[in-house]
Amino acid sequence: MVVCKICNDTHLMYLEDHGNVMCTHCPSPCEKCRYKGKGAYCANIPCLCECHSTMTRHVKSKLEKMTEALRMIRDNYDHDEDAHKYGTICRVCLAEEILDEKN
Repeated sequence: MVVCKICNDTHLMYLEDHGNVMCTHCPSPCEKCRYKGKGAYCANIPCLCECHSTMTRHVKSKLEKMTEALRMIRDNYDHDEDAHKYGTICRVCLAEEILDEKN
């Protein structure tokens, strides 16, 4: 079973008129992969059409770059003592928090 990375649910959603369809939080289908050529859902689950797989590669690439930037901040910067003292955002603590949530 495939799990949607956006809604954290399975791609399958049952609609009485259409049966199992892609969840409504997933990317909108392109003209080539619409259900029966005009539906609001991709015909295949998971959708492997060129536009969705390209979008997935683009998002993964951005995520990798952001993760690397957060690791660089976590590993190479000092904690902001003023941020700790006055209760504002410390970039190192924020990077640590985000990286912990990801893992």
